[in-house]
Amino acid sequence: MELRIKDNGCGFAPDRASRGLGLLGASERAPQLGGDLSTGASPLGGAPLCLRVPVWPVAEGAR
Repeated sequence: MELRIKDNGCGFAPDRASRGLGLLGASERAPQLGGDLSTGASPLGGAPLCLRVPVWPVAEGAR
């Protein structure tokens, strides 16, 4: 599954040491789910984020 978010704000420098707790928490949790989180900066402003995690089938009887 892939979730893409792109805002139209002023963005941020992805190489900045302090990114805030939200992005830090998300970047730590993504690998725990077998996925990854990528961030970037757009030349037009804004900050694109992409979270990718695998999706497993629901076990029979777990629904």
